[in-house]
Amino acid sequence: MRIVILGAGNVGGALGKGWARAGHAIVYGLPDPSDARYHATAKAAGDARLGTVAETVRDAEVIVLAVPFEAAGDALAAAGDLSGRILIDVTNPLRMGATGLELSIGFDRSGGEHVASLARNASVFKTLNQAGFEVMADASGYAARPVMFVAGDDAAKKPVVMGLVSDLGFQAVDAGALTVARLLEPFAMLWIHMALERNAGRDNAFAYLSRTQDPGGAAERNKRLVIEHFDDFVNKKDLGAIDRNMAPGFVDHDGSGGKQVDCATDRAMMATMHKQFPDLRVEVRDAIAEGDKVVVRNVWTGTNAQTGRRLEFHGFVLWRIEGGKIAERWATVTPMQELAAQVLEW
Repeated sequence: MRIVILGAGNVGGALGKGWARAGHAIVYGLPDPSDARYHATAKAAGDARLGTVAETVRDAEVIVLAVPFEAAGDALAAAGDLSGRILIDVTNPLRMGATGLELSIGFDRSGGEHVASLARNASVFKTLNQAGFEVMADASGYAARPVMFVAGDDAAKKPVVMGLVSDLGFQAVDAGALTVARLLEPFAMLWIHMALERNAGRDNAFAYLSRTQDPGGAAERNKRLVIEHFDDFVNKKDLGAIDRNMAPGFVDHDGSGGKQVDCATDRAMMATMHKQFPDLRVEVRDAIAEGDKVVVRNVWTGTNAQTGRRLEFHGFVLWRIEGGKIAERWATVTPMQELAAQVLEW
């Protein structure tokens, strides 16, 4: 995915580096992209492109607001109309008070809501504000995955944001509507307090744990959903299964050609494969479920209708389940005997 980050400071640099490592294309929108101080940041983010705010947001899929809160108005004014776009607000409304850093707004209005008022008709999400840039740059190595809450009103686009947060190594948790930013910004202040005042270190992170790891057998239900989806969609050639089983805004992060695609694209791909391989079948050999994730190891077989040649290959697929539906998919496959991996990888 092409991600435009407005701002290339510590936070913007850390996010760009993390997302580039996950395979995303990073672009930085800056007031002066010719400034040499941004070159190292761009290189660390997979040789990210630098440009002005106006030119970089023009065809951006996702825009990340990573400037100081007091600069948000100028950055969004330079961006222009962001109607229909995903805007991820990672800022915190901070100021220096009598006893140190404090929130400049809160209680009945959050910084996230203020940003939404400046970017009318954009799909604004508050997240990635609850830990320091050191954690964002590398969220690995903790006893449990660090949590990152996501607040926003656009339910259809929220899975995309949740996926991007997960790509950085966080446990993405849907916290509800954008008004919940009124809680997430004080939560960020707790992280700052622990890091700076209580000697927790700037690499400290919070986790979100449950005493009951599988309440009500959710993991088994998720596993069954995925296995049945494979059987219906592939073996029974029921292309309507993708509409029944996928959540609104479903995102396939590893579609044909390694591109991020939606249900319609995956449905068309499978229809083509059924035509090329009339006896196409998939067998789930292993399935492991934990939390909202299911990972499966599967084996695919089929005969090419034109050449008569037999194919067999193995794949690993990771699914994220939300509300009893499949919200996201990541996959990798072994080299195939008959087709390039980008043609058949479901």
